[in-house]
Amino acid sequence: MIAGLDNVLQGLFHRGTVPAREATGEASRPISRMAVDRIAFEGPKGASEVGTAVNRAIAAANNGTVASSQVFTRGRIEGVWANDLSHENRAMDQVVAEIEQAQHEIRLENFVFDAQSEAGQKILDAIAERQRQIPSFRVFIAHNAGVGPGNRKLLDAFAGRGIDADVAEYHVLPSRSALHAKSFILDGRVGFVGGTNIQNHSEVDLLMKLRGDAIGTLLADFSDTWKTAERRLSVRGGRVLSGPEALPTAPVAERLEAAQQVPLTFLSKHAGEAGAPVDSDAGLIAALGAAKRSIRIATPNFNNPELAQAVLDAAKRGVKVQLELDRFRNEVTSVLDGGNNFQFSRDVWSRLPGDVRRNIDLRWYSADGHEIAPNHTKYMSVDGVWSYVGTQNLDNQSFSHSKEIGFGLDDATQTARLDALFEQHWATSVPAQVFEPPANRVEQLLTRFRSPLASAVHQ
Repeated sequence: MIAGLDNVLQGLFHRGTVPAREATGEASRPISRMAVDRIAFEGPKGASEVGTAVNRAIAAANNGTVASSQVFTRGRIEGVWANDLSHENRAMDQVVAEIEQAQHEIRLENFVFDAQSEAGQKILDAIAERQRQIPSFRVFIAHNAGVGPGNRKLLDAFAGRGIDADVAEYHVLPSRSALHAKSFILDGRVGFVGGTNIQNHSEVDLLMKLRGDAIGTLLADFSDTWKTAERRLSVRGGRVLSGPEALPTAPVAERLEAAQQVPLTFLSKHAGEAGAPVDSDAGLIAALGAAKRSIRIATPNFNNPELAQAVLDAAKRGVKVQLELDRFRNEVTSVLDGGNNFQFSRDVWSRLPGDVRRNIDLRWYSADGHEIAPNHTKYMSVDGVWSYVGTQNLDNQSFSHSKEIGFGLDDATQTARLDALFEQHWATSVPAQVFEPPANRVEQLLTRFRSPLASAVHQ
């Protein structure tokens, strides 16, 4: 990831990401070579202690999808949208609105692009209309071939609507090295990142819109996705042809003043890097390790030993943890990969010493305070000053197999806004009970088996 000292310095100091004089706090003192080396290879000092810990951990891991010059950046947060339990996908409606205004191109990567869903059809219709109005409008899409019937019919959907597109394909089986990243970039000007798939599932989710320097980071990540895909195709005039090996350059179309943006750190990892230190894993664990007062987490699955250990260690330090899980998410498949959320509740959380368990408020997501409901959100905040929005679940699939991306927001104001959204969901969620009884036959069967996570963490 280190792309040479000159490139690192250009990214850190000249692109408005971490201005040199802001970093030192002094207006005129020159930066020594030693100080330059320290910033380049340890990561820049963050706006908060948590941000500094994250930046240094990522610099040490030195293993993500973009060069170091684009890891530590800035951006303006334009909005955050949360889908609710209706089958509407309001987050995708925001993407459609931007497509309708785009003039040059769209680049998107997604885990599921269900061409048969309402959300998928809205995206496709908007793209087709853009190409009818602007024949030179380019379309670049990366997705997982074979994940759901809609994904398998994506090329047919392009051809049927007369869309010319370049497509990069990942194949999930048998390696499980999925493209789990989700981003949308339009005209090199605006981008979206979050957990939302292009489909219409009834589940809570989150999507963040941003502009500014961070668009360059998303463009670089998309280029990496394109290069590492297993197959590249082109749809032209209804025919499927071999696709381009490389993408045309897409410069950032809009420059914003540093004062209009907040510090961001890009947390990313390639697919299939089990056991290797990577930026996203290292950054998330470092954030938890730096916590002094509070941690808020919303994740569909929670069975990664390193993350679980970091949460337990924080609780032992007296940090108050709010942990919101989707009780029934992947309850069968997760058993084979570290255990499901019910097993975590029964075999880990319920068995913690009382003082530690009291510091971890575990809840199952519910929209009405009674019925357990699906929640696909991937969110974390620490001490009210640093937050994460992205695609990474806190489970072994995301940590060991999938390509993931996200941004750490080192800004207390933006984190407060995101925490307020978290608290809305938290207020209606159902508190987990110590050794609560199984809710269905799967959980009843699992009472005979101990979660692998229980023996992987030190309680």
